[in-house]
Amino acid sequence: EIDHKKKLEALEMVWRMCQKQNGSSASGVEHSGSTTSDAVRRVVEGLANDFTANDIVQGLKDHSVKGVQRIAITNTIHRLCRRGELEVVKKGRGRMAGVYRKKKQEMSKV
Repeated sequence: EIDHKKKLEALEMVWRMCQKQNGSSASGVEHSGSTTSDAVRRVVEGLANDFTANDIVQGLKDHSVKGVQRIAITNTIHRLCRRGELEVVKKGRGRMAGVYRKKKQEMSKV
């Protein structure tokens, strides 16, 4: 019985270590402590023109960010639109992706 308890404790410890190592956050994102929103913002900052969610997916791959689901990316894009950080150029329909762009920062009047 003592041996059995020790093995169970060891298995639980290994399981917890694997969860920490694999990024067991709710989104399953494997990048250094930042959120999906942070990762999407970094990709958007590097884009010069209008973009789609597919461009964000490719940008995340280019930045070696793994484990971000497409629905999390589109939800983040929509949230950034509601916050006024992005604007919709063309609304997506069905299988046609929406097109977005960064909002231009207004120049402060001197």
